[in-house]
Amino acid sequence: MRIVNWFYLMLMAAIIWGLVLMHKPPLQTLVMPTSFALLHSSQTSLPSQEANWQNQDITSLTLPDEAIWLKFTLPLNEDTPLPNGAVLTNSNKVKTAKGLFISVLGAYSVYFNGEFIGNNGIPAVADAPEVPGNIDSVFLLPPHLIMQGSNTVMIRFSSQFRPDSLTHSGVWVFADDYSNLININEERTRLPIMMLSALLLVALYSFVVYFSSLNNATYLWFGSLSFTLILLIVAESWRGLFGYPYPWHVVRMEVVLWLTLAISVLLPMFFVAFFRYTKRVATYSLCALALLYTLIMLFVDGYDYRSFVLFGTGLVCSIAVCIASLIARKQHAWLMTTGLMVFISPVVLSRFSFMDQYFFVSFIGLALLMLMVLNQTQSERQRAFAQSKLTTQRLELELVKKQLQPHFILNTLTAIEEWVDTSPKDAVAFIQALAQEFRQMAQLSNQSLVTFEQELALCESHLKIMGYRFDAKFELVKRNINLQQRLPPGILLTLIENAFSHNRYDSQAYSFYLEGNTDRENAKVTSIIFKSMRSAGASSIDLRESDNNINGLHMGVGNKYVKARLQEAYGDLWSFEEHQEADFWVVTLTFPAFEKANKHEDSK
Repeated sequence: MRIVNWFYLMLMAAIIWGLVLMHKPPLQTLVMPTSFALLHSSQTSLPSQEANWQNQDITSLTLPDEAIWLKFTLPLNEDTPLPNGAVLTNSNKVKTAKGLFISVLGAYSVYFNGEFIGNNGIPAVADAPEVPGNIDSVFLLPPHLIMQGSNTVMIRFSSQFRPDSLTHSGVWVFADDYSNLININEERTRLPIMMLSALLLVALYSFVVYFSSLNNATYLWFGSLSFTLILLIVAESWRGLFGYPYPWHVVRMEVVLWLTLAISVLLPMFFVAFFRYTKRVATYSLCALALLYTLIMLFVDGYDYRSFVLFGTGLVCSIAVCIASLIARKQHAWLMTTGLMVFISPVVLSRFSFMDQYFFVSFIGLALLMLMVLNQTQSERQRAFAQSKLTTQRLELELVKKQLQPHFILNTLTAIEEWVDTSPKDAVAFIQALAQEFRQMAQLSNQSLVTFEQELALCESHLKIMGYRFDAKFELVKRNINLQQRLPPGILLTLIENAFSHNRYDSQAYSFYLEGNTDRENAKVTSIIFKSMRSAGASSIDLRESDNNINGLHMGVGNKYVKARLQEAYGDLWSFEEHQEADFWVVTLTFPAFEKANKHEDSK
């Protein structure tokens, strides 16, 4: 199995890096501006080069309500390689069609080397408001305008429809082959879109497995993660596939930010569930993530940078969970930690390319590895559950044989025979009590879980029978017991039967004690403490007993039955402790409370 797992890991790495290396990244042949300046002027005519232009950082432009002028210098010369082998001729004209790509939050009119080439919306003028433009636009550059050396792009620009909270924005202006610019957004979205169908299948499979019968929280976290990634791909790709007016850009960025936040929560929580940490650890982890992400949302600016910090924090937390699982020697810890490292490895190429494109490819590889490991884990649990049921059935037969052994039947018939002659009323009462216990056992034997009320009624009937047999008085004292709490049938009856097996009772009064102790910190966990009085003939505890003893108490068929039924009903969410306390044998059982038990029963 280990060899198969590592083979899948290598396959995952090959899939991720194969797609990454075969993918042709866009934005490799672009001609970027060498200078950027702005002019605060309300004039509608083209400003002169000698006007009061102010140099400006292209990554941060103050967005204006009134129209201003922007100026860019593009170096189109022999030293600048052009796409597809295009060259500048002696007459300073380009043989291939060139284009200009502009992306800025506003409406604008564009002039290239002094001539108007197009509008994106209509910028504001003194007597008319702005008509919003699209978030991206591409303009064809007339060949006769392209000059060898520096080329000037001027833009009359306004941004009246931006949100009030948004005061600054970056500006994208560059030149390239016109056909490349027309397809540039499609190229950027092609790789993520290819992953949509695979992610949809993964999400549907995870949800179907979770809701069908298994109720494994790992599948719920993973299905939610996959579905959120689908939404993120759609949100990321919408700009390139369909475009939109620039006022919608902030809405889309908010959607991307919150989806990234959700993914940053779901990814580490998936690993917490996968490695089967307790609910308390999961709750603390979720609270810690909430605190971290709240601080990031409050103190980190910029949509793209904030999204990157959120996702990076989620990755760091996921790696921390995997490393903690390595230290704790949890199953598949090495495999999942290595898989996570392979998943984030494409970030070495470019952190922004990883977020926009390679992340989705990497996740498909990680998803295949996760599903393979989850399938293995679930198969192991199903085999263990099937074995537990077989063990339980075998132990039930052993208990029935023990209850119906010839010695018990002979003693019972002898007692009835004597009472028929000496005390007919006692004989009738004993027969009725015996019949009542058998009826109750028949009613409960086919149920996975029964209420404490039903189980205690069976125990009372059994103690009544034992009272007749030993000519003694047996009492079951109950405290803090929730009668509607559920547990596997025969658990308490078996503990009482164990007490009779390990003690010698005579004609006296004896009490058994049953106390409920619900965990106040976790209301869904219940502890039951059972105490039985030791008789004078009971053996003392020897801690050096063999492995078939627990703290000196002989672990016979009864204890094996109790543990098998708890394992069958609650998986690993139970504990069984047994020890001596003064003149009592003490057994403490801990298992999920009412709601969890119901859910588990319904899933069978």
